[in-house]
Amino acid sequence: MRVSGRQKPSLPGGVITGTGGQLSIQVLGTVMCIRCMGAWNENTAKQGHFTILESAECLIDQPWAVLMNLEEWTATTPEATKWVTRCSRWMRGHNLVRNATVTGPHVFAGEIYQDMLAPAPRDFQLRVFESEDDGWEWLKTEGFGPSPD
Repeated sequence: MRVSGRQKPSLPGGVITGTGGQLSIQVLGTVMCIRCMGAWNENTAKQGHFTILESAECLIDQPWAVLMNLEEWTATTPEATKWVTRCSRWMRGHNLVRNATVTGPHVFAGEIYQDMLAPAPRDFQLRVFESEDDGWEWLKTEGFGPSPD
């Protein structure tokens, strides 16, 4: 994940790779960076759910944000959707207050993801962006970002 033109070290998170797509997670300060790739099946979504919950443990005692990159995400099965929805609800119930979703030219992926997020708490905000840089800029204006070096 690129931040301020340089590679940041990997902190809590992980990578899930399988026949049903991929997921990478990295925590930078008060932001969890999630990159979804490929076509997800139920197994990928279930593993992703538990990896995200584990990675979020260092964040949930304070308001936090997600930078969700869906540029390489092609879709998900109905079975996988239930895990994505469950994970989204868990995050919002544990102090997630901002979500910057990056879709690039794939606006449809953002619309699918937004549908999975409803309903949301009053203080939760989701914005869709075409680039990670734009998503980071918005999160910074909202007070979220990587910890200073």
